[in-house]
Amino acid sequence: MPARVAHSVAGWLAQRPRYLQRAAVLLKQVDLEQQARQRPLTLSGGERQRVALARALLLEPKIVLCDEPTGNLDPDTASHIMDLVFGLSRTHGTAVLVVTHDRATSARADQLVRLDHGVLSTEK
Repeated sequence: MPARVAHSVAGWLAQRPRYLQRAAVLLKQVDLEQQARQRPLTLSGGERQRVALARALLLEPKIVLCDEPTGNLDPDTASHIMDLVFGLSRTHGTAVLVVTHDRATSARADQLVRLDHGVLSTEK
């Protein structure tokens, strides 16, 4: 869907094979190639997060914004999702901005900016 809305009808039809191939590669990278035809309601929370990550990377953005990407996940699944986020961002050369209240997630960041009572501070 992101590729469809990013192009005219003719542009989408011309680029469709490339985007379908890229989508397949991204789904494999997030370990969901077997679920490619599943409906969202049949996927677990962790699987939905991984699909969202693959979808976000489809158009090869320079930056991906993640707002509480692990908020509804158990700690093990959250850790796995963040492994994917940070790993794929490095692999694809994409900057990732993560907004989170989770200390385990923020501890993994290369750069940390904290907002506390309206005051921004930089760490790491």
